[in-house]
Formats: sequence, structure tokens, C-alpha cells
Amino acid sequence: MYRLFTKRALIALAALMVIPVCAATVQVTAKTLFDSCSSEPQSAGYAGCRIYMTEFVRRARLEIDAGNWDRICLPPDITSDKIAMAFVRVARSREDFLIGPSDRAVRTALEVSFPCRR
Repeated sequence: MYRLFTKRALIALAALMVIPVCAATVQVTAKTLFDSCSSEPQSAGYAGCRIYMTEFVRRARLEIDAGNWDRICLPPDITSDKIAMAFVRVARSREDFLIGPSDRAVRTALEVSFPCRR
């Protein structure tokens, strides 16, 4: 069990170190993010998806609070796993969804999955 934990910890640490570097230099595509988010929950790819979604939600809340995003109403207890599931669900329902940058696709998935009631 110790070896398994150590291996998982190392994979998660590697993902934490690589993702910010990649995000700073290259825009992540929606297809790449979809592949990560639809992988096994114990995989390094899914760990990267969780990190991406956690950071995306942090930025989204700032935009929502500033009044820039008025079509998304995130529940206060939303988790990165729920955001990832919403993203994957919407991506599977729309053929053209995975074309383009991941930020646009995730925002669209949030608009569809967590619309504000008017």
C-alpha cells in the first residue's frame, strides 16, 4: 500500500509541475482535456483534469463575482469532479464541441449544465 501511495503521490506531483508550465506556454485543446477527464479516475491524466477544473472554477468564480459571466450559476459546493463530469457529458452530446480551446469548451459546458434561473 505504501508503494501505491508513493506512486500516486509522485504522479500527482508530476502533474502539478507540468500543467502550469504547459498552460503558460500552450493552450490546452478541448480534445486533450476531454481525453484526460474521461480517463480512469486513478490515472495521472484524470489528476491533471481535476487540477485544471479546480483552477477553472476558481477563475470562473472571480468572473461571476465581477459580473462578467451572468449565464453561469455554480453551486457553492461544486467539486472539480462534478465539473469534469459536466464537461464530459456535454462533449459526448455535441460532435463539434471538442474543436478549439479547452477554456471555451468548459465555459460552454458550465453554461449548459449550470444555467442561471431568470
